[in-house]
Formats: sequence, structure tokens, C-alpha cells
Amino acid sequence: MERRISLLRGVPKHMFKEVATSTTVSKAAAKLTRALKERGWMIAIVTGGFDILEETIRRGGLTYDRYLSHKLIFRDDKLWWYELGYEDKGKAARALKEELAPSLTVAIGDGWNDIEMFDEADLAVGFRPKRAVKRHVDVEVAGFRQLWRLLRLL
Repeated sequence: MERRISLLRGVPKHMFKEVATSTTVSKAAAKLTRALKERGWMIAIVTGGFDILEETIRRGGLTYDRYLSHKLIFRDDKLWWYELGYEDKGKAARALKEELAPSLTVAIGDGWNDIEMFDEADLAVGFRPKRAVKRHVDVEVAGFRQLWRLLRLL
């Protein structure tokens, strides 16, 4: 991570904002989070991305209670460094479980950086998971319709 950030060091903040605002949120994802919140679910987004995307995600209609990400640090409106928001997704999930004490935790992800989070969850859901991740999930789903059907059963 340090190497990639050092390659980007000095890039103007407005360029990161342009990328963030050009990012889109799936209407199906927004609809799913609204429906889950209406049914009393607590939703935490634990992303390997950066804080600059949160505004776009919220504006895109995702409804959630917590957003855990890494933070970009700018000096003179240019990227200087970053701060880790958490060590890994597993530790973030564990901290959320301790703080919120839910009766059930469901982790949804697709990549290798989700494996530790899957280990902390009561139910690990692979959303179109990468091949190497499949053995770490309890169930795989191919899209939002299938995910919604699964979550309604819980």
C-alpha cells in the first residue's frame, strides 16, 4: 500500500474528488440497504477504499449506520499520505460486534481482503466471490435478487 500511495503523492485533491463523484452506486444495492434498515437491520460498510468515497456512496442511496474506511491526507490540496481506518476487516468486524452486540452478524464480500471479516461473521456470504475466496464463505450469491432472498430468510 505504501508504494502505491507514494506513486500518487502530490496528485491534486480535485482529481480524487472527480473519481469519487464519477463512481456510481447500484440502484439494487441502495434498495436492498433501505429494505434491510426498514426491517431493523444495522448495516456497517467496511471498505478497503478511502473516506473520499463516502459522500458518493451516501448520495447514491446506500443506507447504513457505520462506514469504516481508510483516510486520505491532503496538504495544500495535494495527496500527502493516508491513515488506516482499521488494521484488517476481521479486526474491524470484531470491534463492531463488541460495540453493537448483534444477535447475528452477516458479512458480505467478494475478495481476499474480506476473508478475515468472513471468519468473524456468523454467516459469510460471497457476492460473486473471486475463486480463491469461495472456500471461505458459507454461501455464494450471484446478484442482489438472490442476496435479498437469502437475507429475508434470516
